[in-house]
Amino acid sequence: MNKNEFTTIDTQYTNEQEQQSFTSIFTSRRNFMEWFRSFFDRSLLIYQLFYFAYYAAFGSLFPLISIYFKQLGLNALQCGILSGIRSLVECFAAPFWTALADKWKKGKMFVLISLVFTMAFTLGLGFVRPTPEGCLVSLPRSSKYNTTTIGDDEDGLILSIIQPYKASRYDDIKSIDMDRDLALKIRNQLGQSPLYLNTKLLVSPPKMKATRWGTGVGQQTGDQNLYARTQAYHDPTQFPPGSLVMPLYSTVVYGQTKINQIFIVILLLVLFSELMSCAAIPIVDAAVLQQSGIDFCNNYEKQRIFGSIGWALSMFFVGLTLDHSTSFPDYPCLHPGYREKNYMVCFATYSVFIACALFIATQFTFHYEGDSESMYFKLVKDKMARTFLGRTTKSRSKLVNEDDDVSDDGNSKDWKPDTLTTEVTTAKITTGTKSKQSNEEILEQQLGIKIVPKNTDGSMLKSQYTIDAQQEELAAAAQLKVTRWFSALKQFRQPRLLVFLFVIWFMGLGLGQVFTFLFWHMQELNGSPTLFGIASVINHMSEIFMYQFSKQIIDKIGHLKVLYLGLVGNVARFLYVSWITNPWWILPFEFIQGLTHAGVWVACCSYIMQAFQPEFRSSTLGFLRAIHYGMGRGLGAIFGGLVISSYGTPAMFRAYGAASALVLLSFLLLNYFMPIPAVSEESNDDKMYGHISTDELNTNSGQFGK
Repeated sequence: MNKNEFTTIDTQYTNEQEQQSFTSIFTSRRNFMEWFRSFFDRSLLIYQLFYFAYYAAFGSLFPLISIYFKQLGLNALQCGILSGIRSLVECFAAPFWTALADKWKKGKMFVLISLVFTMAFTLGLGFVRPTPEGCLVSLPRSSKYNTTTIGDDEDGLILSIIQPYKASRYDDIKSIDMDRDLALKIRNQLGQSPLYLNTKLLVSPPKMKATRWGTGVGQQTGDQNLYARTQAYHDPTQFPPGSLVMPLYSTVVYGQTKINQIFIVILLLVLFSELMSCAAIPIVDAAVLQQSGIDFCNNYEKQRIFGSIGWALSMFFVGLTLDHSTSFPDYPCLHPGYREKNYMVCFATYSVFIACALFIATQFTFHYEGDSESMYFKLVKDKMARTFLGRTTKSRSKLVNEDDDVSDDGNSKDWKPDTLTTEVTTAKITTGTKSKQSNEEILEQQLGIKIVPKNTDGSMLKSQYTIDAQQEELAAAAQLKVTRWFSALKQFRQPRLLVFLFVIWFMGLGLGQVFTFLFWHMQELNGSPTLFGIASVINHMSEIFMYQFSKQIIDKIGHLKVLYLGLVGNVARFLYVSWITNPWWILPFEFIQGLTHAGVWVACCSYIMQAFQPEFRSSTLGFLRAIHYGMGRGLGAIFGGLVISSYGTPAMFRAYGAASALVLLSFLLLNYFMPIPAVSEESNDDKMYGHISTDELNTNSGQFGK
């Protein structure tokens, strides 16, 4: 073999290698394009747009709602209650509305009503504000003032509270931002807001003197000194200690009594808003599954990712906009504090996106088995018509002529229970002619049983027996659901499942604290809304990544190790947040959100559900959601607000971080002395993981569902 032969062989080998490399690159690009196209389905495009618009509306307002309430003068406990009550109401009200919409076969109507109510009540939050007591200002120094001043030099401030005013500029007064040096020592820790203004530092406002105005608009020709420099004094009876509060770095003074009153109004708005709006997403999720028949582990979660993208993007751009929203058309004082932002930008963005979601929802199509309108809904309409109108509603499925129910003068005749219907039905059967089905026959088909007993001659009995049979069937269906719930709950008597159930609840506590008070704490460290938007994008991307690869990770290292890693991440994250002094340092640990939230949730749920039979898994998953997102996240926000009101935000984060370390240590010791068995391979299937991942994305309140 000569040199040329070697050269030929080497060249051929090189060409084959290049061809394989090119084929590999082409295949990888094609696989990427196929993966990218798998997110877009024309038949589901309308639902993808809805998820994007709905969660964009949610993300543009609710992550910042606690900071907005803080700017209004509400304290951490009140904000925690307002945030936690949403999770608690959603947990218990959503299943009720979903079941009612399915029973009446009115899913589209429920979605539209839900969106209208959530828009109305949520926008109402932007117009409910406490009435200010006045504005904190500094008066010019004068030898006539005989009072204590702040500061040891001649530039010390003489503080007073004047009535709310609007003006362009005055020479003799200046607005003062609230800081901790002007507050009482009680509840004056980092994160505690509002602060109690030290009224001993105030002097009574001087008398306003007359001014002369020229003919030009806004042109003052007289003296620009609005207040006369008369001798001032401190009146301790005018503002008792602890009666006035101010948000940090604000110039507006509020009365504590008025803030408590406005809190009750806001609480009622939040309750009604969440009660009426919590049905939208579960019903739309059911429509998506009906539309395409997709399973939980394949395409469904890809549709919900559009919602996560909408949330992150809207939060990011709203944060950028808020940094420049420092103009307040209706601000009561001379100028706002340097940290105060005009959150009407958030409400405006929310209204635009929720209106888009409402318009998109009008294009939804819901498919139900049997008649297009449920018999349950017909019975309710008939009962309401008999109660308020004295007659029944028109039903096309009736065998009688509806004109017979109305007299010649247009007045309704007295309603009689199906006597004429029974006679006509008997006549039709006797003559053998075909007719439309009656209401009772439609109901029999929907329920799958005979609910109307018949006489020996084949005629139906009175409608009273029909109503009794319907009530018995409804009671039987409710009893079946209750039986399944109790059957599922009995499984939790196993110690290993109770341990995982406790971890799910405990992690829910941390989720509620992070969602409600992380940005609150970052603002105390002088964090900007732009930083909030960047942090939101990071933790959403980390959650999406974890949901996509949670099955592979759990299969690789197991459920227990994922749980250990999640608890370790919680310890590190909360302690780290409590110690930092620069708000931008928060960003690296936002990547761990996917592990501490999504990873632990999927691991715990998949481990618990493998102990249940398939027919009980749906009820079990609903119970786990109630524990994690309802009792966990809701109580976490309330408990977090209680701790912050007493000790501040660093203490709250450190307390939960230390509690996470204690739970981790207890879990390790428990597993060492009483080993927890691993999940069998037979129960560790794709459907289980997909179902869990879907349910996690089904809530609006974590970060996704947050």
